[in-house]
Amino acid sequence: MKINSSKKDFIKKDDQHKLTYKNLEDDIEGRFLYDQEDNSNDYQVHAIYIIASDSKDKKFDTNGTIEKIVFLGNKYLKSKTTEKQFRLDLTKTGKLDVSFIRFGKTKKKINKLQDAAGYFSAKAIKNGFYDPKKLYTIFYQDKFKNEWGQAGNATFVGPKEILKLLWALLI
Repeated sequence: MKINSSKKDFIKKDDQHKLTYKNLEDDIEGRFLYDQEDNSNDYQVHAIYIIASDSKDKKFDTNGTIEKIVFLGNKYLKSKTTEKQFRLDLTKTGKLDVSFIRFGKTKKKINKLQDAAGYFSAKAIKNGFYDPKKLYTIFYQDKFKNEWGQAGNATFVGPKEILKLLWALLI
């Protein structure tokens, strides 16, 4: 999937804080449409919670579900290696920085996509998630027909460069 930064629906990384909720019920305490201020300039993993337009919000981003999965996965990785782990994108209070996106497509329409992982990746990029020092991991709460842990890719055509981005999709 190809994304062009000159399109009017493209959100620049530095303008993410201007995003607004499509569904006002999504505007809950502890939820962010944007990547919060970083504690580090190093490479890190940033989590994104995605739901369809007609999904019942299970609040995996604010109830600790995604944070628990990521921290547990990192702990497991560390136990199976020589103390290696991912550097996670954490808030100033030490919580996992998880961003939120509600898509305009219904679960049924997403389920009909041949490349849902690519679609998720492209939508995340259009919402400003394309920092070259971040690996993005996407959590989609609903099912789709080609369901498994996947990597989606998208080509981002920026004003000065073309970036090939790889995304980890966890379900």
